[in-house]
Amino acid sequence: MQRAAINVFLGERLLQHAQAVHPYLCRPVVIPVGADQSLFPPLPVAAAGADGGETAGSAKPVQILYCGNIGNLHDTDTVFAYLQAESAATMPASGGVAWAFRCSGPKYKLLERFCSKLPAATTKIELGCGLQQDAWVEAMAAADSLSIGWFDAFMGWIPGSMGETSTLMCLLGAGILIFSKVGSWRIMAGCGMGMLAFTLLLNFVAFAAGLGADHYTAVSPAWHFVIGSFAFGSIFMATDPVSAAQTNTGRWIYGFMIGALTILVRVLNPAYPAGIMLAIVFMNVFAPLIDHYVMKANIRRREVRLGLQ
Repeated sequence: MQRAAINVFLGERLLQHAQAVHPYLCRPVVIPVGADQSLFPPLPVAAAGADGGETAGSAKPVQILYCGNIGNLHDTDTVFAYLQAESAATMPASGGVAWAFRCSGPKYKLLERFCSKLPAATTKIELGCGLQQDAWVEAMAAADSLSIGWFDAFMGWIPGSMGETSTLMCLLGAGILIFSKVGSWRIMAGCGMGMLAFTLLLNFVAFAAGLGADHYTAVSPAWHFVIGSFAFGSIFMATDPVSAAQTNTGRWIYGFMIGALTILVRVLNPAYPAGIMLAIVFMNVFAPLIDHYVMKANIRRREVRLGLQ
């Protein structure tokens, strides 16, 4: 995406997702869903002159490589309409658009049938089946120059909201809150313990079911700790002195449930990759109930100790 002459996206939401993953996109262009637009004019290039030099004014086709999946949610009607228009108008060798499809998916056979009906002179559309899932993941991992390591995420050298990307800075903030007795270390530790326990449980499920290392359930606790605003939420948001649990035992329970619910949300619902804020809001509702039962248990133990029961 950095080296391409142009990156084309079917819809604004797809562009926003790509920009969140790859912050450096070269010439992104959006095709509105259902639109019929000519977005790829021939690029003027220098042509060889009589003396072997180059002269301006000639054109070469724009090279477009489509990789990945072409599935039921893709707006293939827009792509097919554009191919049909280009095959009739701009397919001579002096210019136009050259398509190369390296894809797979439910609509690949439909793409093959459509291309087979184009004029025989259309030689600028190449078809090729895409990679299988394992090969695709391996190829993308090897080719992605913007791959993020654990240390990058820990230091905060990743895209994200201001203040929540650097786990290191969040830990420094935790030290200040604990030293000033503003934030409860029990809640912070409880969040970490809940995250660790539920992540290890899901890791065991992934291993037992043979889901593979690239499955959501196989993400390690170390990675969960540095992504998805977990450190920021468990240190600065969960420890809010008004909405959090007030008893010491209740703080352990409150923090543990936040950590566990965070992993439950972000793993079992990949459309919500953070999960920490939803878990905090959910447990804020139950914080008074937790304190209520903790206090009842304390009163009951005192009554037993004093022989009142």
